[in-house]
Amino acid sequence: MVEKLAALGLPLDWNRIAALADGGSIGRPHIARAMVEAGYVETVRDAFDRYIANDGIAYVARRRLSPEEAVQ
Repeated sequence: MVEKLAALGLPLDWNRIAALADGGSIGRPHIARAMVEAGYVETVRDAFDRYIANDGIAYVARRRLSPEEAVQ
């Protein structure tokens, strides 16, 4: 998603996104917060609605592992 956003002219700092996650798993809420901080959108909801919702132009579906892949 960060790469897609950059291609759309909305570059984000990956280190800032990681800092927003505060050591946890990085997810769309952190990307949305970084977008607000960068001034690209007014609110987190706006980031989702315009860019990173499941049907958004910068959305990337995450790969899901099968149970067999997870065990390996």
